[in-house]
Amino acid sequence: MLSRLVCSKNNLFFAFLVAGYIFGVILYDFIEFKYTDELMALFLCLFAGVIVWERKNWKELIPVVIIIIIFLFYAIYSFIIQSNVPKAIFTDLLIQIKPFLGFYCAYLIAPQFSSSQKYFISILCLVVGGLLIIVGLSGQLYTYSGILPALRRLPSPPPFYFFIAVLINGVMFSYFYFC
Repeated sequence: MLSRLVCSKNNLFFAFLVAGYIFGVILYDFIEFKYTDELMALFLCLFAGVIVWERKNWKELIPVVIIIIIFLFYAIYSFIIQSNVPKAIFTDLLIQIKPFLGFYCAYLIAPQFSSSQKYFISILCLVVGGLLIIVGLSGQLYTYSGILPALRRLPSPPPFYFFIAVLINGVMFSYFYFC
């Protein structure tokens, strides 16, 4: 069975996306492993690096080099004016650059999913959404912190109208996205 598995960039990115959704979004607080997003960002950058190395088209990297130079200027300037302690400057640099690298690496990889992969992602999202509706209607949204970890810090369970607003937002997004 594993010998038939084709390790193309599309299949690897699909596995990366599903694993990121399950472990980095749904089960993030439940498994209590706080470095999931850093590992996912590292894997994504390495994967994009392999793709760029394979293509040998170095002109694709010009925008990322320009942005990295801008971020390095920002970091060096922050060190010169001593705007904060060095650890905070490095942390801020990582927080600022990580979303850009994620989007740009996904752009460089340019995956194209098959219809069965798109169907699997749709079903996975619908099943998880259905489970979250059940969790929300049962009033356990406060204790389940895998999706909304900020709600755990609230002194009391969130009101029911907040759940209804989030549900309506999800339904409207799905309607406008698919229609």
